[in-house]
Amino acid sequence: MTRKALCIAIAVMFAITMLLGGCGGSAQQTSKDSGAGEADNGKIYKLTFAGFFAANSPWHTTVYQPWVEEITKNTNGRVIIEDYPGSALLPIGKIYDGTVTGTVDMGFDSLSLVDGRFPLCDLLSKPGHPFESGECASRVFQDMIDILKPAELQDAVILFTMASGPGNFHTVKPVRKLEDLAGMEIRCIGADAPCVTALGAKPVSMSHADSYDALQKGIINGSLGHNDILPAWHIAEVTNYTTITPFLYNSTFTLTINPDVWNSLPADIQEGIKKASEKIFEERSVHFMDEEATKGLEYALQEASGHEIIYLSPEEQQRWIEKVAFILDDYVEELNQKGLPGTQAKELMFELGEKYNKVHEEWLAQQEQQGK
Repeated sequence: MTRKALCIAIAVMFAITMLLGGCGGSAQQTSKDSGAGEADNGKIYKLTFAGFFAANSPWHTTVYQPWVEEITKNTNGRVIIEDYPGSALLPIGKIYDGTVTGTVDMGFDSLSLVDGRFPLCDLLSKPGHPFESGECASRVFQDMIDILKPAELQDAVILFTMASGPGNFHTVKPVRKLEDLAGMEIRCIGADAPCVTALGAKPVSMSHADSYDALQKGIINGSLGHNDILPAWHIAEVTNYTTITPFLYNSTFTLTINPDVWNSLPADIQEGIKKASEKIFEERSVHFMDEEATKGLEYALQEASGHEIIYLSPEEQQRWIEKVAFILDDYVEELNQKGLPGTQAKELMFELGEKYNKVHEEWLAQQEQQGK
């Protein structure tokens, strides 16, 4: 989940068309067969699932597969999930709405890539946020959904969430202070361009897949992204420095099910899926991106000779935050003008952020004690 997902190839249109024709019907059939709470005499429920991560990706193997196994266990094998990973059925950014329309029964999608579709959720992706980890961002996201109940998310049933947490600058030259960024050409997605510009650099819209060659040839000077791009896209081989900037970057993700499909399932099946989702959220989803971030830095330090991790001083970090603060403030005002609770959401985000930053610190301490 990470914004490396921006670069995942979409299946050719003919194949997608064929898959859409063959996969959209299982949910409809299920909803006709049974209703929530009805006895079903051990009926088997087949549900389709669309995701954008490849089948051999860390998320698929460490989050998705254990989730499916938990559902199988909790329902005594009465739920069978037909998996379409790697954007084989729907592309990233289209999967959430695919579950809404019934094109697919269930799906995992990035909300941060759909401009304007999820206005309150987008607040969590603005620079100046309080998240120091993926765990903090994930827990804040889940709590804000539960508390605010955003209208933008009421057209699907959310089973669990995830957030990427911090992304950093991975550069050819060291960035130890704001002045070092001046004039640098930095790869980013469009949503991050205002942030990169505010810091004095020049944003370049480019996929992670293209950034390796661009860095190698000197076309760009760095990339803004999660640490997992260091091994996944071999960015560690063409950069020398990673500057830690936890306040700049975050992406949000949801795993959803079509509401008609959900309401068609018997209560015991719903409960089995709920329990599986709650367990995977707590045990795997909230920690996934932090673990991938650590692996990314370890890879860079071990595999890329001389790679340096740069931590900004508290004073320098505050300088950066002050440069980008207007982006978050302006967005809050935009939400308010639309009749959405922008100010309330911002205050809640910072309140929960402080709470869950401490929770993550405690988790790190426990991991250290256990020698992990």
